[in-house]
Amino acid sequence: MINLTPPWKRIGVRRALIENTGIDIERFDNPEDLRREIIMQGFSVPEKYEYGGFLKMASLVDKLIEDNVSNKLVQPTFLCEYPWYLGGPAKELESDPKYKKRSEVFVSGIELANISTPQNEPLKIRKWYQETLRLKQQSGWKGQVLDEPYLHAIDQGIPICTTGGLGIDRLIMFILEKEKIEDVVLFPWRIYKEGGYKNDL
Repeated sequence: MINLTPPWKRIGVRRALIENTGIDIERFDNPEDLRREIIMQGFSVPEKYEYGGFLKMASLVDKLIEDNVSNKLVQPTFLCEYPWYLGGPAKELESDPKYKKRSEVFVSGIELANISTPQNEPLKIRKWYQETLRLKQQSGWKGQVLDEPYLHAIDQGIPICTTGGLGIDRLIMFILEKEKIEDVVLFPWRIYKEGGYKNDL
């Protein structure tokens, strides 16, 4: 029985991973060290890494969360305080800049919403986008450039605010008790074949 009565539980990513995997992400600065620890503990790592650098670290931790934390968040829960490499262009916590003001809302193991406090310091946000683009270009990502009009708008100054997105498709997954998003979207971009969903559409 799902109890939607507030207040909802809040748990930081680091603590959730320690409780569910025994892995403390603060012990690892190098993605290769973390990858070896994950394998040694018997957990899965991504089959391939699209990008290197901190984006590889983000890929490893994201899969740890997906495989070992998300499905355990049955009652309404805010998974918050994401590590900096998974926080996107969000603002850092004042108490610990290694973590960012990003949260995801989970109910019955399904992510329903993504919430963050956007970074509003122009130089920091430009640096984040530049480094992300550099790592993607090193990995063979072509034809993409910085969104200068957006960065120019940030240069003019924005107030501290909060952004959030509620996924209607994920909400329908929760209501209909479906495990795959392809089961509820009107025009799925992947067609199911034996062995899994294939990108054939």
